Amino acid sequence: FIYRKSSEPVYIVTNGCSIINKNILLKNKNLITVNTNFFEVDSFVATEIKEPNDYLIAKDMISIYFRKELNV
Repeated sequence: FIYRKSSEPVYIVTNGCSIINKNILLKNKNLITVNTNFFEVDSFVATEIKEPNDYLIAKDMISIYFRKELNV
């Protein structure tokens, strides 16, 4: 067992957007290649909307998120 404070952060690929050359994708049969760039996003931005209720919650929270970003 280790304490949470002493553990390394865990990152998860969200697959929110992928831009790749079709020929590279067909050749490698994988979206992740040697030159793949990943961008860190906060947990709210990475929220998955799988069900209508998820959408309603995200819709209500989006104004709060942008107010935080604008420091309003």
